[in-house]
Amino acid sequence: MSVRQYLKDAWECFEVGDILMGPKFRAIKLEDGRTVLTETILFGFMGFKVILHDIVDNDVELSYHNHRGPFLTIGISGEYVERLRIGGGFETNTMKPGRIFFRKADQLHRVTPKPWCTTLCIKFPRSRKTNERSVRIPY
Repeated sequence: MSVRQYLKDAWECFEVGDILMGPKFRAIKLEDGRTVLTETILFGFMGFKVILHDIVDNDVELSYHNHRGPFLTIGISGEYVERLRIGGGFETNTMKPGRIFFRKADQLHRVTPKPWCTTLCIKFPRSRKTNERSVRIPY
């Protein structure tokens, strides 16, 4: 039995005030119905979240995007190639098991799994207004 299946079977997500105990599952899908990412929120407290990400498909159709808050991600298994927009140029990084990346909320990037990747992600409290959407721009 996988760790994910064990967590899914063993716990139900519950919230007490600002505390979120998981797991809580969510799938991010493209307009054509393909799932590009599944996330399992393991724990959350006052805007911090610890999440297990399974990146299962290419988000190129989503173009470059940013996030509502900064995050730290640690490679667990598999790998992905991340392309960052920096000023007028680009930087390419490969996430592999044991690697750690920190990204600011306004860092534009896109991710391509090779062929899939699992990461442990720590999301920090949002640095943008709650109703402000993340930016998606053509690549």
